[in-house]
Amino acid sequence: MKYQYYYHQNNYGFTLIELLMVICIIAILGFNITQRYSIADISQETAANQIEAYIRYCQAKAISQYMDVDVSFSSDSKGYYFTINGQNYYIPSSLSLSYMNPGNIITFDSIGEAVSSGTITITGDDTVSITVEPTTGRVKRL
Repeated sequence: MKYQYYYHQNNYGFTLIELLMVICIIAILGFNITQRYSIADISQETAANQIEAYIRYCQAKAISQYMDVDVSFSSDSKGYYFTINGQNYYIPSSLSLSYMNPGNIITFDSIGEAVSSGTITITGDDTVSITVEPTTGRVKRL
């Protein structure tokens, strides 16, 4: 009588080829995703968020300190910037900024109402508009 030995292989792991295929697929997907979102889009979105936040901050500051607060928009050799309390905040040089209001200034009075309002347009790969509504001072992105 012959004894037969049966080897029972444990297939509990991954083979090297399977691991390499998964790594290749992840690398291809990662490359495609990073190419879809350019740095200019991210910096434009960041600049829009920053301007919105500072405008809201100025409105809150006007209410909390019961005084008028101004946000002005301008440009110089370094690029476009907005000024709050004498401090300049620059946006990335790849973007341009335009403001639709005489004097390029937004003013909030002591109760948070927008005495002067308008629309700020940030132009890069796309165009993002931020509007400050008159009277209420509501900041919204278009």
